[in-house]
Amino acid sequence: MPMNRNFNLLIILLLTGCAKTTDRQISIIPVPQEIIHHKSTSTLHVPLCIAVGDSEILPFVEVFRSNLKNLYSIHSAIDKNGMLQIKIDPSIKSTEGYKLTILHNRIRLSAKTPEGAFYGLQSLTQMMNATSVNHRQLTLPNCEITDSPRFRYRGMHLDVSRHFFPVDFIKKYIDIMALYKINTFHWHLTDDQGWRIEIKKHPRLMETGAWRKGTGAEEWNYFAELPDRDGEKYGGYYTQDEIRDIVGYASVRGVTIIPEIELPGHSWAALAAYPELSCSGKIFKKPEHVAWEFSDPYCSGNEKTFRFLEDVFDEVITLFPGEYIHIGGDEAKKTPWGKCPKCRATMKKMGLKNVEELQSYFICRIEKYLNSKGRKIIGWDEILEGGLAPNATVMSWRGESGGIEAALSDHCAIMTPGEVLYFNRYQDLAEIVYQAEGSYLPLEAVYHYEPVPDSLPAAYYNYILGAQANVWTENLKTPGQVENMVLPRLCALAELTWSNSSDKNYDDFLRRLGSHYRLWDQMKINYHIPYVSGIDREIKFINTLTFEMVNPIHTGRIYYTLDNSNPDNRSFLYNGKLELKENTIVKAMIILPSGKTGPVTKGICRKVKPSPALNDIKKLTKGIEYAYFEARLDSIGGINNLRAVKSGTVNAIKIPDWVREDFWAMEFKGFLKIDSTAVYKFFTDSDDGSRLFIDNSLIINNDSIHGVQTRTGQIALEKGFHRIKLQFFEAAFEQHFEAGMMGIDNQKITLNDKVYH
Repeated sequence: MPMNRNFNLLIILLLTGCAKTTDRQISIIPVPQEIIHHKSTSTLHVPLCIAVGDSEILPFVEVFRSNLKNLYSIHSAIDKNGMLQIKIDPSIKSTEGYKLTILHNRIRLSAKTPEGAFYGLQSLTQMMNATSVNHRQLTLPNCEITDSPRFRYRGMHLDVSRHFFPVDFIKKYIDIMALYKINTFHWHLTDDQGWRIEIKKHPRLMETGAWRKGTGAEEWNYFAELPDRDGEKYGGYYTQDEIRDIVGYASVRGVTIIPEIELPGHSWAALAAYPELSCSGKIFKKPEHVAWEFSDPYCSGNEKTFRFLEDVFDEVITLFPGEYIHIGGDEAKKTPWGKCPKCRATMKKMGLKNVEELQSYFICRIEKYLNSKGRKIIGWDEILEGGLAPNATVMSWRGESGGIEAALSDHCAIMTPGEVLYFNRYQDLAEIVYQAEGSYLPLEAVYHYEPVPDSLPAAYYNYILGAQANVWTENLKTPGQVENMVLPRLCALAELTWSNSSDKNYDDFLRRLGSHYRLWDQMKINYHIPYVSGIDREIKFINTLTFEMVNPIHTGRIYYTLDNSNPDNRSFLYNGKLELKENTIVKAMIILPSGKTGPVTKGICRKVKPSPALNDIKKLTKGIEYAYFEARLDSIGGINNLRAVKSGTVNAIKIPDWVREDFWAMEFKGFLKIDSTAVYKFFTDSDDGSRLFIDNSLIINNDSIHGVQTRTGQIALEKGFHRIKLQFFEAAFEQHFEAGMMGIDNQKITLNDKVYH
């Protein structure tokens, strides 16, 4: 925490441990760098008069005035003698920093830049939400706030290719970002499923590439058909006038837009319009022999490809004034290049050893062109393969290793690891159960993420520009679904990118977050209210069941029923532990002070007998048997018809280093030692399918081809040894497998020291 200004505040810090919790009315997110609290308040009359010291601030002030009217019905006026005084102060060190002082019935706001002034106004907007406001006056706590961001890049992403979203929603998305000082909007405009930006020189991109067969009622798969001439079609694109309007809208809210034009892969929408730019010259079709596969890339040996992309970027540059263009670069299917005569000729001509170096050639060529136009490129971490383009910035999504590699090579990096910053993942374990698919990313995990890796030497810290959360929309069809995935996790992202890590406090964050739900109601946002924690879909117990229900956001109250009826505010109010002795169906939900309700959490509580331990077990050795298979599978059941390529014993249940990249499976078998008779909860976390058997009973079925996905299951076990069998298969692309027990607070516990053979 920064040095405080007086001894009294130091005493407060010593007594409370955090000055930011001393005034419950100051619920700013992200938490400011320094707050000096005063016990008194200031009262300002409405209409609020605002004195603007510099004309360049005026567009940002007009946004603030609009927010006051729309959110709080507070009218305002520009007046040189106003009680709210705003000015530019060159002495403030941080470009985006500001100083906000509320004292003696006046508000003074100074900043180095108009953007910094806008961030101060956003803090003031949030404070008004937690205090007394009416049509005649508003009362605010007296305080002095000195604030600036930790990272200069604070980003949110939105995929509009899989599902197309209207202009009004894009603006609303920017409003949400701006409220929490997120300063970069990564707009994913092109992909396999749709081309979303008007390019006047190549009209077939809009005529063909922007549309798919159907109405959008179903999830878009990776190979949605092109529409018939007179058939139903779904999609759309943004005109250049609409894009200019959105860019201007964002600029007076402190938000820079980075457009993404995917290449060389994820380009099926473009190649559907211009198939001559592919290696085959034909539209890519879904292969018969695998469940799914990435589309063919642009042909890297065809000069028409580069002329086409240069035409596209020439128009993109005129629409987006920011310094960066995102060029994708991820998950490019390179096998067509190896078979293409034009690509092979280019490799020979340029002295390239493999298709990875050919991708680097492709990226470097695009970067050189964009650099000549005064722009820089950002790409997903695959652009490291074959050699990084000279001036490129890496967006690290496959964990942190890509960002670390880029920084150690003196390149800038933005952290966006999928495990903690992909907001299309569900926010509750219960959601995975009820939705029957997907993976899990709770609010707390986002909040505690640290963008600068521990393994990165301090000399390279400055290469980490910041962090970004991504929203992929294969399963998000409406604006409301996107909003539900974004909030409240965007607030956690805001705090981890703006605030000093030493100032972060999760309990205080939840306390401050409580007042923001009311603000989101005013903004008509379909935000997420979590399931009640502590209730599994199936809860087994042996004699008596005692469990606690938990409200993860500490806002609102839990109401529950025990008769299978849905709860409401007339149901039982939860005040402590619940004890059951018979089979019961528990249903619970969180109800906020506004009356808005969360989803119903249902737990079927069943009294069971524990599975008996094995009595004929002889001397065992720690470790577990494994068998390794090589085959293309789309279900783990296929493992039963295979002959093992390799087998033996290992000390850990994990993916060995020596497995091949794709199309294989493993089975682990042994004995699990249980130390006491009780009900145990297990999990598998896998990409692709997995299953867990205990005593020949299927406990977890996490089967099929999918991304990283968690499943859990329960079984009552006697003290002693029990048979255990784990199966896992890998189809293609990313591979991941974990299995174990779930401990207190769903902490994952490995089985490695509990398995024998």
